[in-house]
Amino acid sequence: MLKEGVILGERYEIISRIGSGGMADVYKAKDHKLNRMVAVKVLKPEFREDKTFIRKFRTEAQAAAGLSHPNIVNVYDVGEDRGVYYIVMELVEGITLKDYIDRKGKLSVKEATSIAIQVSLGLEAAHNRNIVHRDVKPQNIIISTDGKVKLSDFGIAKATSSNTISSNVMGSVHYSSPEQVRGGYSDYKSDIYSLGITMYEMVTGRVPFDGDTTVAIAIKHLQEEIESPSKYTPNLPFALEQIILKCTQKSPDRRYNNMAELIDDLKHSLMEPQGNFVKVTPLSSHAETVMVSAEELSQIRSGAAAKANAQTAEEPAGLYQEFQELRLAMLSHYEEEWTTENLCQMANMEKSQFYSYYKQFFSSTPHSDLIEVRLDKAKNLLTNQALSIGQTAEICGFSNLSHFSRYFKRHCGCSPREWQQQGGRKTQNMR
Repeated sequence: MLKEGVILGERYEIISRIGSGGMADVYKAKDHKLNRMVAVKVLKPEFREDKTFIRKFRTEAQAAAGLSHPNIVNVYDVGEDRGVYYIVMELVEGITLKDYIDRKGKLSVKEATSIAIQVSLGLEAAHNRNIVHRDVKPQNIIISTDGKVKLSDFGIAKATSSNTISSNVMGSVHYSSPEQVRGGYSDYKSDIYSLGITMYEMVTGRVPFDGDTTVAIAIKHLQEEIESPSKYTPNLPFALEQIILKCTQKSPDRRYNNMAELIDDLKHSLMEPQGNFVKVTPLSSHAETVMVSAEELSQIRSGAAAKANAQTAEEPAGLYQEFQELRLAMLSHYEEEWTTENLCQMANMEKSQFYSYYKQFFSSTPHSDLIEVRLDKAKNLLTNQALSIGQTAEICGFSNLSHFSRYFKRHCGCSPREWQQQGGRKTQNMR
């Protein structure tokens, strides 16, 4: 934490800390060169240690500095001073959209639509410059005191995406597109998906996918169908609901082609709230979904070793993507038997080396991740379906009923039978 009065770059005098996140602390500062107040985002120490990340971060931040739009928090400068890396931005007095939603619970249709349009205009300007945000969420949207809506933190997510410590900033997983959580290529259509999740939260007061762990949430983005927002907001206009559902399609091809199309539909929805003008490509016209398929799993199993072998032990940032793909394949097929030997073989590593990287990347073990996902599925099955305890254990990948019961009680605070009898109302006893 920087002290009041510290000067960065012989120019920016720290006044006070005004915010903090997973990656950085944000300070109010005075730019003595241009005699104006600014916001200075300072990277936390753990992010300063990875040179690859720093290089990507500076490159992306500099690209974002070229953006100038009323709905974007403008970046003025990027610098380093005595090992402290910082970004100088426009100082926006106001409240984040996340805090605003928390205060109001749900936003009105007109207000939510207005905010969505303004964010979309900012994203459109960025996309036209071939800049993808990759971390659109209410925490990165600011509503100024004069009512303007501004999107912040361009470029940071891209730098983070291939970093060894990206698991530390997985708070964004609630808003991440399926292709992002799979570790695959993401583009402007990922921004559209994340904006759709943000719109969902604005009108319902909740996110569509939640869970006890980031892994559980990621799997839901991959495999679970999104519930219609009208389930939680019965009076939600049909047009806006269809817009949200189109934005949040799992297949990028079924989302809006660009921000201009989305903006047009949002404006149209204000004039014709119950109109049936939103066009969604029928699912039947697509040969495959975005879920991890059996074929993909087979390819990962057969090809992961060769891909991992192309990376050296000195390149953990490169290995991260390979490990992420392996992990998501494992957790998408949690019901299968995953042995330490198989995982190490897929990664082409010795056991000790494999576990070292896994722990470094995800701060967990394959076993603990599998147990978390299996138990999450078991809780849902026991609550919503008339299955026996044994059937539930088998479906969720537990070959031993006593092991299942022991893990369940340890994690959930009650036995599977007690959970089933109480209809899942033992949640207060969970860790």
